[in-house]
Amino acid sequence: MRRIAPLWLVLVAALPLPAAHAQDDDPNRVFLRAAAAYGNGEYAEAADLFERAYALRPEPQLLRSLASARERAGRLAGAIEAYEAYLREAPDAEDRPDVERSLDTLRRQRALEEEIERRRDEPPPPTPVVPVVQAEAPPRPAGLRYAAFSIAGVGVLTLGIAAALGLTAESRYDEASQDDTSHRDTLRLEDEANTLGRSANALFGVGGALTLVGVVWAIVELVLGRSNDDESTSFGPGGWRWRFG
Repeated sequence: MRRIAPLWLVLVAALPLPAAHAQDDDPNRVFLRAAAAYGNGEYAEAADLFERAYALRPEPQLLRSLASARERAGRLAGAIEAYEAYLREAPDAEDRPDVERSLDTLRRQRALEEEIERRRDEPPPPTPVVPVVQAEAPPRPAGLRYAAFSIAGVGVLTLGIAAALGLTAESRYDEASQDDTSHRDTLRLEDEANTLGRSANALFGVGGALTLVGVVWAIVELVLGRSNDDESTSFGPGGWRWRFG
């Protein structure tokens, strides 16, 4: 999805860049370079420069800009830290409600990512070792087939919700790009669009995975259900083995 930079950043980005030799000790020039990088979509570089500018001149508004740049660069933990510091240093800021909403969204997204990473790192359960026993293949429970179709249906529904969120995010971007939109409303609409866009991307991933699992499972159940009458099975240390006839 396209990004809409705040109006003040667009104006600052059009200014000539300061000399490189002054970038480390002049907070104003470091800020101008940070704003130019933000306007050009170089969010990682902008975040580093905003952080440098704040170290030289610790003004609360620089924390707001730092948090926005980190968020767009994908540095969620750093963005959360900067937003929290901004609210501490500017408790009466006019944009506090908008910042709190963005902060809540980032915290939930960060918690979700940490849970996904934790589950990804979990080792698979060990395979039990049992003696080989010949047995007739049991009939396939019909409930498994229904469960597979249900999972696929949930996946399709999730994809639909993700598409709706994506369209809503696109609408917010369009509203923010209108000439008669105020600077504050532009920031608010952009934050809402980014939040909706991230949610849509997450749901697309979950919905696609559920749909794929459900469809593959349903196909397997249909195939096994048809061949169940003509096969027997055995299991042992090497896993399940099928014997036809």
